[in-house]
Amino acid sequence: MDEVKDVLSSFNFGFIIDKFKEEEKKKKAIKSTYEILSHAATPSKEFYILMLLSSIIATAGLIQGSSATVIGAMLVAPLMTPILAFSLGVVWGDFKLMGRAMWSIIRGIGIALGVASFIAFLTPFTHYSKEIMMRTTPRLFDIIVALASGFVGGYAYANRKIFSALPGVAISVALLPPLSVVGIGIAKLKFNMVMGASLLFLINLLAILMSSSLVFLIMKVHPRKEEEEATRRATIQILFTGFLLFAIALPVSYFTYRDIKISRIKQNMDKKIREVFPFDTISESNVVEKNGRIFYSVTLLSGHLPEKEEINKVKRVIKQEHKNIVVEINFIEEMKF
Repeated sequence: MDEVKDVLSSFNFGFIIDKFKEEEKKKKAIKSTYEILSHAATPSKEFYILMLLSSIIATAGLIQGSSATVIGAMLVAPLMTPILAFSLGVVWGDFKLMGRAMWSIIRGIGIALGVASFIAFLTPFTHYSKEIMMRTTPRLFDIIVALASGFVGGYAYANRKIFSALPGVAISVALLPPLSVVGIGIAKLKFNMVMGASLLFLINLLAILMSSSLVFLIMKVHPRKEEEEATRRATIQILFTGFLLFAIALPVSYFTYRDIKISRIKQNMDKKIREVFPFDTISESNVVEKNGRIFYSVTLLSGHLPEKEEINKVKRVIKQEHKNIVVEINFIEEMKF
């Protein structure tokens, strides 16, 4: 009997109990995450109100060109939780949760498009602000931002120690403004605007679904007994969304490269103009690529207007150094008081 007691005493029962408690705690955390997102997947009265108000704020901010107003709409938009709920539904293999989440996403999209189109249709504006135009041309950096947003959202819900409002900011930033721009484009019959903003929204949606699923998989936010099945389901979604993102990223990468190229040309041309006209101020300069040719236009504020022959001479000098660039130089006489 003494030998049996010695053997039993050698076991660290405290460690076993602690391990059991830790496992129970993890199970409760997983269940809590599932319950929260499952509940949020079903649109409530609050969801509709917040979606309506955030769409109004976003559309008004975009039309006015107010960054602060657009950011305010991002903080209010409730699109975050249905998207995360859909990703979690994939990992869990819960088709009902996926269906509810998708229906919520569709309703949210419908509200955003309807509100933006209605406001833009009633507003007689012809100038499109920088806030609108910057969301009509998706770039590679938008994919990076969307991927990071998905990671933030998934991690914040998988790890309850993180402030729960954080992912709402990160994800809504990437989703609501493009939707509002799509609505504005529909109201103004701007096909290119609709296509560009729609592509940006699709990029953000796919990237968020992909990265949040990866987080749920890595942090094992799934039933313990279904680890292999959960891994298989999440891997399929990650590969599928990853393939779509890669296919979209190819043309987007080209446009990003073109923007960088044009930006460098603009900097070099502005530098050259300052060297030629050191006493004048560049009021505005622009570079446009059309049919494979580069067009550079610049407007200078000058104390005295140079002769036309002098301007043409400068153009010829620039043409010798930059043969593929068409240069247009305009002068505005600076008012003296």
